Amino acid sequence: MRGAWERLSAEFSKHLLASTVDNDFKTMAGRHKALAGFESPSQVVAHQHAREPTHDEHDRVGHALILEYQRSQDRRSELAGSILLLALSPGLLHVFRRVLPLFGCEDDAATDVCLALFEQARKWRPEKTDRVAVNLVRNSLRTVLEARDRSIREARRVGDLTAYGDMVADFTPDAEPEPDADRSETCKQGSADAFWRAMKSPDAPYEPDDPEIEWLQRVLTRAPGVSPDDALLFALRVPCAMSWEAIGARLGVKPETLRKRYRKLAERLPGEDFLERHVPGFRVDPRICL
Repeated sequence: MRGAWERLSAEFSKHLLASTVDNDFKTMAGRHKALAGFESPSQVVAHQHAREPTHDEHDRVGHALILEYQRSQDRRSELAGSILLLALSPGLLHVFRRVLPLFGCEDDAATDVCLALFEQARKWRPEKTDRVAVNLVRNSLRTVLEARDRSIREARRVGDLTAYGDMVADFTPDAEPEPDADRSETCKQGSADAFWRAMKSPDAPYEPDDPEIEWLQRVLTRAPGVSPDDALLFALRVPCAMSWEAIGARLGVKPETLRKRYRKLAERLPGEDFLERHVPGFRVDPRICL
């Protein structure tokens, strides 16, 4: 029985035999000098698999296929995508085998590799004309790994939220509130505390787009003297544990400038009482990240 990647490749190969392909390929080849010498899509695939052509020749053909794929969402774009996938199939097969242990199903792994390739082809900068195959395969691998990591973290988050729901349902204050205390506020505080602890990942920093980080930023901007930019800088540096270089690349600011901004920000950050009141359970001393 053929494996999932072989079945997927066979389906794309069938596409190259469709009745509409000949005219579509002629139109495509007429728009790109690199494709003009080929009579069929199969010849393009064979050329990209062969060792005789130079790297530059391979790059020119691969680049032409990417441009055609990006051109529109019509049949010729789909044809270019099919040729591109089959041309890169040896490298993508390696990606498939590399990521397969992360999936519970071969078909899911093959589909994700395929979609990652098309995503990278769509994002390819038209002015970039070298190392086409190497970068497409490498970026496809990274895309699958990052997406799988997000999926695993989200699955863990669902489990954490379930635990949070159980904690909220079973919550009882450790001590009786004062006679004039608002019991709903007491329960709300306990629920928020349980939520923050349940959502916090014990083995990895937060990601910048995690909902906890958005929540933290909104809370920090309520503090006097803390702007949205300050809150973002704090979030990226402390709970996300990003390096100054990574933050600088993300914000377009030199790392040394960010360090200076953070030193000044540390003096304006709210104290532990403020964080405990608004973000219960968040226990990070911003001074250790200077």
